[in-house]
Amino acid sequence: MTDDPQDGKTELAAHFDDKHGAQVVPAYFSSPKMAVGEAYIVDISRIKPSDEEYEKVFGRTEEEFNLLPIEQQEARKKSFVEEQLSRFEDAHKRAITTYENYLSDAENAPIEIQDIVKEVLGAEVRMVSDHTFKEGIQTLIKSGQSAEVALDGFYEEQISTFMAMGDEYLRARATELQQHRATMQHHLHPDKTLSAINDVKKGDILIMPSISLSAVSALCDSETGEKKVSGVLVDEGSLESHAAIIIDALGIPYGRLKQDDMKHIKNRDPIVMDGSENMVLLHPNKSVIKGYEGEVDKREEQFQALAKDSTKTKSVKTRDGEKVNIHANYAASFESHMIRETNPVSIGLYRTEVAADMRYDKESET
Repeated sequence: MTDDPQDGKTELAAHFDDKHGAQVVPAYFSSPKMAVGEAYIVDISRIKPSDEEYEKVFGRTEEEFNLLPIEQQEARKKSFVEEQLSRFEDAHKRAITTYENYLSDAENAPIEIQDIVKEVLGAEVRMVSDHTFKEGIQTLIKSGQSAEVALDGFYEEQISTFMAMGDEYLRARATELQQHRATMQHHLHPDKTLSAINDVKKGDILIMPSISLSAVSALCDSETGEKKVSGVLVDEGSLESHAAIIIDALGIPYGRLKQDDMKHIKNRDPIVMDGSENMVLLHPNKSVIKGYEGEVDKREEQFQALAKDSTKTKSVKTRDGEKVNIHANYAASFESHMIRETNPVSIGLYRTEVAADMRYDKESET
């Protein structure tokens, strides 16, 4: 298995392939699984104001503002500051609520990392609520900057300072600040969708740069073990990472695209993942979707039939009639539902290193 899509196929991403009834994008998969669904793109990226916005004072260019009569300048200052302070205050409150909701959702985190998740998110709630940051941004707004510019600039200064120190702990805090800024920026822009992995709808194909091992639990219901997503597509990370292995074990197709090809995907685009052909189909026609849905349903029926047989006896037959015993390869608590359904003879291997990696989330394992 190789981690990189075949370079010779990348030209297919640029045009519509009549044979497949869709735009064909080369990809590599952890297994020959298939999925059909709508793209759900996790987006918490920075919304940087333009250079022109950074140069404005009280919503006008400096020249335009200085040409106003003194009375109009004062009136403009008053109305502008009131409006921007109100917008920032609303975005700030929404950001705090967002992180409080994340903390509340921590109750559903895998038992292996629940204590860490609560601790980290609790710290983030306190961090995003910090009055020092709030007052610093308010001061910049009062000096004539828009809420967008004040928020972006103030956070950028703090982030740059932390990153320049070279300390691993401070660099981690800088990353958290980047996420806090992006969250507030999305709340400042109602037209921009703030999306998180926990908001994915059943049947969606999750699209994100990479997925950490600790985030894999969001892909299935903690109470029932039911899969929340049809598939996962990333543009970073190894196909042999612990996250990839567990996602595959949960029965969820996991594939990787090149970053340039990922840009072709828009939120809610129909997508087909075909691991048997190492390709992703974008904008498939109705006939293609129907055909793949039929194949996915057929495979699911076969799996359910095997699972049903395994609950009757410890011995299961393969497609060619050979009897086998199932010994579970157990790695994480959220796999327990699937293991119970398949009625294994025993836990053949307990992957304790997976739980350890979930607690100390390594970038190399994403």
